[in-house]
Amino acid sequence: MPWHIAVFGALAYGLSTYLLIILQVGHNTKAQALAYMPLVLGGVYMIFNDKKFWGFLLTVLALAMQIRANHYQMTYYMLLLLLLFVMVYFFKSIKEKLISFNCKNRGSLFFWITCFGAQCHFIACYC
Repeated sequence: MPWHIAVFGALAYGLSTYLLIILQVGHNTKAQALAYMPLVLGGVYMIFNDKKFWGFLLTVLALAMQIRANHYQMTYYMLLLLLLFVMVYFFKSIKEKLISFNCKNRGSLFFWITCFGAQCHFIACYC
């Protein structure tokens, strides 16, 4: 994706009037959870484009902060979006006949992301 389109999308998301309205009416945790959503999606995107270490690191940290924001409805919606995202890449790998390679690598990677994300949240809450 060209960088000028990415910058435009980031500014449109970050400066949308909806985020300002939900802060004004007191939905601070919702705004915080929405702020971490692009980081999680970006980390998963990096994982699927063979930048596994940095994608893993970004996804784990952003997912831990997303859960720590304590707005489970937005976390649930983000997980639904991630499910759709993973399904698109899954069907793409079927089409390109890379299914066995992708399932083994990415399946174990998502397992560890879930474990480390929950661990970071547990440590922050109970320590």
